[in-house]
Amino acid sequence: MINLKNARTMALQILLSIEKDKAYANIALDTAFEKWPASKQERAFCTELVYGTVRHQLTLDWIISIFLNRGNPEKLTPAIRNILRMAFYQLYFMKYRPEAAVVDEAVKLALRFGHSGVSKLVNAVLRSYLRNPEKVVFPPAEKEPARHLSIKHSHPLWLVERWVDRFGFEATAHLCEFNNRPAPVCIRTNTLRCSRDELIERLASEHVVIEKSALVPEGLIISGFDRIESLASHRDGWFIVQDESSMLVAHAVAPKPGETVIDLCGAPGGKATHLAQKMNNDGQIISVDLHEHRTRLIQENANRLGVRTIATVTGDALNFKMPAKMPANQDDKELADAVLLDAPCTGTGVIRRRADSRWRRTPHDIIELADLQYRLLKHAATLVKPGGRLVYSTCSLEPEENHVLIKRFLQEHPEFEPADLSGLLSTGLQPSGFSDDHQEPGYLYLLPWVHNTDGFFICRMHRIK
Repeated sequence: MINLKNARTMALQILLSIEKDKAYANIALDTAFEKWPASKQERAFCTELVYGTVRHQLTLDWIISIFLNRGNPEKLTPAIRNILRMAFYQLYFMKYRPEAAVVDEAVKLALRFGHSGVSKLVNAVLRSYLRNPEKVVFPPAEKEPARHLSIKHSHPLWLVERWVDRFGFEATAHLCEFNNRPAPVCIRTNTLRCSRDELIERLASEHVVIEKSALVPEGLIISGFDRIESLASHRDGWFIVQDESSMLVAHAVAPKPGETVIDLCGAPGGKATHLAQKMNNDGQIISVDLHEHRTRLIQENANRLGVRTIATVTGDALNFKMPAKMPANQDDKELADAVLLDAPCTGTGVIRRRADSRWRRTPHDIIELADLQYRLLKHAATLVKPGGRLVYSTCSLEPEENHVLIKRFLQEHPEFEPADLSGLLSTGLQPSGFSDDHQEPGYLYLLPWVHNTDGFFICRMHRIK
């Protein structure tokens, strides 16, 4: 029997953990589900409430403030604030019916996590909305375009202002709308074990709904299952979860069998194992990550997929040096045929996958991360042999982390030149789509509202001397 009361209670507890303990939404959900013997439907409803409430938090607080008579939701306790957010998410976004059930359950939660006084407040606020839904009005777009988009689409104002300045109002609206849609599950066929057609056939036998990727030949978009771990095809290593734009990175590296490739920020191993596939398990991939538990994750993924060519190194990528056991006739600093730096970044291209990430970032993060990215890129360049390739990627849309950084690097490192990536998008889609400064040789932007995938930046450079 489906018990939505329990699902609402669990969702509230997870929301409180996210707000009070700074827990990540996906981790908090996974932890809760490990302990909670819920049905598939209950887990799905709880997940929808958590992600939806976090994703639309700013919009929900705006609505609450209207029916609190312009009161500030921040003055409420975390429990009551999140009970109201969750209830308004059901009423305003989910259009849940019957509405009375939402109000009734919110009042009961308020009584349980507060007292009779705040339960009456919750009841009054929600019923006022149901009587007068037309009161929900956002700041006018013609007078306050950025603030309008920020509140209507629940994104931080500072980020929306940057995007409006760069992309324009309409494109920013499309981007924000995209970020508020649930992200599909994308997987990469493990071609060391099967072809994409063979994987499709096996997934169909497991009653999975399948769609072929339009961007990458190994990619599939799947739905209609409970949990990835429940699929035998996953346990047998026939695929790994990875977004389409992320899959394009290995195609940019273009590794060949027998080469030595360094993956400087390797966890959880999606790109490293993809490189191994493209090398047909022949060669050496050195995958570096700062934390031991993350390098273990790289090896676990490699083992499940049958990849034999990855050596993991735990340590700071800024200090990484090639192992001494490499051939003695090569300069230790110029041993790699290719180096991949998938740099730590603000993640503004993958907001739809990380519901709470939009609230964790600040403008200062861009400055701080751009400095780290540049230092990592300079070090990565020292590991590339003449004639080799250096690939830089991020899941950020911000120019300071991407093309601005690359232009600076190329000016200061004349031994590198950009390589043509125009053929990387084999579907004929344009690499960018909004301004000429994003169409220069050597890099491309994947834009969510243009390419219908995660936002990504990819650059390939060749060392010419």
